[in-house]
Amino acid sequence: MGTINPAFQLQTLDGKVARHFIVKDQRITSRSGVHPEPAFAIAFKDAAYGFATMQAKNKQLAFMTGIQDKSIQIKGNPALVIWFQGLTKYLKPKKKKS
Repeated sequence: MGTINPAFQLQTLDGKVARHFIVKDQRITSRSGVHPEPAFAIAFKDAAYGFATMQAKNKQLAFMTGIQDKSIQIKGNPALVIWFQGLTKYLKPKKKKS
């Protein structure tokens, strides 16, 4: 079995705002716009709601509430979405070189 380099995407429900992320060699790179074949996509009702959900103290509750009230829609592999939720606590921006 080969190495899997999944791409995932965060976007608004209307698709006007989208950013995709590619996991490769234990690194994540991001690009603006839609990926042609993301392993999964998380769509938020709008960008502000998506930001608030990702910054929530209890992210799991925020996601579950959003999914139940249809403010968040998930497309693709649900197992990878769970992986992503576990990963978010470790993500830190790259430090700028001084």
